[in-house]
Amino acid sequence: MAALITVAAFVAATPYALLEWRTFLDGLQYQARHYSTGHSGQEGDAARWYLGYLWGTHGVAMLVAVGEALRALVTRQRTTALVAGFALGYLFFVSLFTVRNPWTIMPMIPLALTVAASGWGALARGLAVRVSSPSLKRGLPVLLALALLGAPAVNALSAITTAPDVDSRVLAAGWVADHLPAGSRIAVESYSAYADPEVYQVQGFVQFNTHAPEWYVEQGYAYLVFGKGMYGRFYADPERYPDEVAAYDALFAAFELVRAFPGGDYDVRIYATGASAQRPDAGVGPLVHEVAEQPAEHLP
Repeated sequence: MAALITVAAFVAATPYALLEWRTFLDGLQYQARHYSTGHSGQEGDAARWYLGYLWGTHGVAMLVAVGEALRALVTRQRTTALVAGFALGYLFFVSLFTVRNPWTIMPMIPLALTVAASGWGALARGLAVRVSSPSLKRGLPVLLALALLGAPAVNALSAITTAPDVDSRVLAAGWVADHLPAGSRIAVESYSAYADPEVYQVQGFVQFNTHAPEWYVEQGYAYLVFGKGMYGRFYADPERYPDEVAAYDALFAAFELVRAFPGGDYDVRIYATGASAQRPDAGVGPLVHEVAEQPAEHLP
């Protein structure tokens, strides 16, 4: 019955999986290859990474969930065991792939937290029986709640206090519009800043390290707009991505840094190549989807 309901719910929510089944299968096969082969900055040690992510984002709640899952098995609480079984099964499944990231693990988190809530209730009831002090009994739920909410609260406060008043990409886009000559040929990397194609000759690149510095000069790009959201992933793991880091180092060393906009994971850097600022014959092109086989991120 559970299997039938699962299929029915999937078809009801995703009818085009049947109506356009070839497209659906092509997309499914693409994602399977993608997750099995790798994605720059999001690959390797999937099981350890997911466990670290769950602990870092939810802390004690995940320990309570594990304890409650074990208790459900021992006491034969089938409903709790079923929910915990799906969460653990899903975690095991996604840990088999090379690619790992926060959004892939998301489907199991609500179920794990549901199990944790059940465990929290059992723990609170058990402690209430063993504690004689009325004031301590009243305070126990508050203490347990604070323990469960500790990691999320710390993460939220950290995000709030470190967030810039204005996103670096917005500041960089404003600076480009105010300071770069109209008609300039500009190369823009992923996660960097917007440049108006009505004003500039803009070319989008997934990442810049697929070409040598000389190539950008030969192509007439006067400015390169780098985004740390792309190049930073290589510098974060230089041992895994030495070639990519070396290629970015060469680009940073070859060109003049005209302006940098710090923004945590989304720093933006604007470099001048020395090429002529205007190339009337260049035109505006589509996004260049040249991606190195093993990308990486770093700030020199």
